[in-house]
Amino acid sequence: MSEGKPMRILLATVGSSGDVHPFIAIAVALRARGHEVVLATNPYFREVVEGAGIGFAAIGERIVPQELAAEMPGAFKRYVGAYMLTRRVFLPHLPKTYEDLLACARSFGPDVIVGHQIAFGVAWIAEELGIPWGTCVLAPATMLSDEDPGVYPIGMDVRGAPMAVRRMQHWFARRAMSLFLDGPMNRFRRSLGRGKRFDTFFGEMLSGSLILGMWSSAFRGSASDDPATLRICGFPWFDRKGGEDGLEPGLEAFLSDGEAPIVVTLGSVLSHVHRHVYENALRAMEDVGARAVLVTGHEHDGAFVNSERVYRADYVAYSQLLHRGAATVHHGGVGTTAQALRAGRPVLVLPHAHDQFDNAARCEALGVGLRMDASRASVKRLRSAFERLIGDAGMRSRSAEVGRAVGLEDGAEGAVEALEANFG
Repeated sequence: MSEGKPMRILLATVGSSGDVHPFIAIAVALRARGHEVVLATNPYFREVVEGAGIGFAAIGERIVPQELAAEMPGAFKRYVGAYMLTRRVFLPHLPKTYEDLLACARSFGPDVIVGHQIAFGVAWIAEELGIPWGTCVLAPATMLSDEDPGVYPIGMDVRGAPMAVRRMQHWFARRAMSLFLDGPMNRFRRSLGRGKRFDTFFGEMLSGSLILGMWSSAFRGSASDDPATLRICGFPWFDRKGGEDGLEPGLEAFLSDGEAPIVVTLGSVLSHVHRHVYENALRAMEDVGARAVLVTGHEHDGAFVNSERVYRADYVAYSQLLHRGAATVHHGGVGTTAQALRAGRPVLVLPHAHDQFDNAARCEALGVGLRMDASRASVKRLRSAFERLIGDAGMRSRSAEVGRAVGLEDGAEGAVEALEANFG
């Protein structure tokens, strides 16, 4: 590949909208720079990928994320979520996902493959085809830095602990992932004639030529013990119904006719299965006299009725909504976290599982909001949190400051520049 020559880039990801939308943003930016791109992912996302003008390849079985949350709630629980998603979702589907991705790579003939950290097998395909590859890491929780440790669902918050304690937590994190991932992965490797490998998640999946850190440097900056191949790019921006589409007329009228509301959303998956969180939040907002916008995924059997004080919607583009609220209550998924930070409004983060606990802790440490374990989000606790979000002028000022910094960055453009510098 000569300098400046357009590349053929294969992107591969699995998971929910929060795992797919960042790749769409990168793909759109790559295409705008003249590169040819195919995004390989769950067949469920074909329409949204092709709607963005990106070449699509289906890999694995069609999985509807919100149906999975209803059928397998443990996959989104604090202590067992990572185990259940890995052992009962990703690994059982790995043979077909791998075969589909390999067939796509052979057909497309990419110059580079870039995969999500949980798109297992990308490294093997790149090795078989003799092409370079990289990993896209969507949240800093999976970068095991002793200097800047994360907060994990099953661990302690060791950010203020001695270095020995931080190292011990990271040793346990590696061992835990290896215990429930490496065995099944090695059995599949043997079926392909490959040798054993350990530390798949934190080792192999981060051993490519480039790691794209898809978060803002204002959220988590570089650490001295980061891999040399890590490039922090900024948050990528993609709204399924964003851009110039604007808000639906009813919501626009609601926002224009009164004080700024508190926005409550649990993302593309959890919003479908945690009605009680919305119910508690609404009761708490009534107690403090705040208006509410509830983004609930679906109607929840008509549990929430629109009024002068409440507006409910299935889906709203966060880029169009959050900056018009007084505060945002959300689950801590990194995509929602990014949009909430850019909006420049205080946040209350209610983490349920996975990287959400680390994202929540980082928001609190930035001074832009509060965190509360979702299992403890009672009406009383939420009422107290809302009073702080509304009344803390310092938090509002800090949120606006961080929002300006985050808004100056374009993670998709940063990723394209890193890809061109490393592989172009």
